[in-house]
Amino acid sequence: RIASSALIQDTLTRSIQCDLAVCSLTACLIVTGMIFSGFRQLTKTLLALLPMGLGVVMTIGLMGLMNLDFNMITIVIVPLIVGTGIDNGIHLLCKRERCINTESTLSEIASPVTSTSFTSILAFASLLFCNNLGFKELGIVGISGFGFCMIFSLLVLPLLFNPHTSDK
Repeated sequence: RIASSALIQDTLTRSIQCDLAVCSLTACLIVTGMIFSGFRQLTKTLLALLPMGLGVVMTIGLMGLMNLDFNMITIVIVPLIVGTGIDNGIHLLCKRERCINTESTLSEIASPVTSTSFTSILAFASLLFCNNLGFKELGIVGISGFGFCMIFSLLVLPLLFNPHTSDK
């Protein structure tokens, strides 16, 4: 049976999207359970996941605006974005528990979060200079994913900290 390249591409794309949905849901459940076992509070667990969740949603939204789809190349960035976004949330929450207030938390954690995010952003920005469209798309998705997670970690999550906790 002979199949056109368009049919093969369509079949692969549907397979990738299905696998992405199943793997993402599974990973989210496992990671959420792990974070909950560490914090032992649903509120802190959800706060730790927030920068990643918002970052992924905004990245997917930007992909839609730019008419980009997940493909065999761009799919590999999703676990990195998820991991980094969650790491940022966990670091902020753990630091918040040890600091006097939100301002001191941000003064101690903003530089490390910004530095680690920007190193990833710059690494993926180098892909924008490739001739291969798939690598350019990977660069765009990486830049936006890490960028959005950093923004939500430093600007949104601190707004949700309870001002009455950790005041010494």
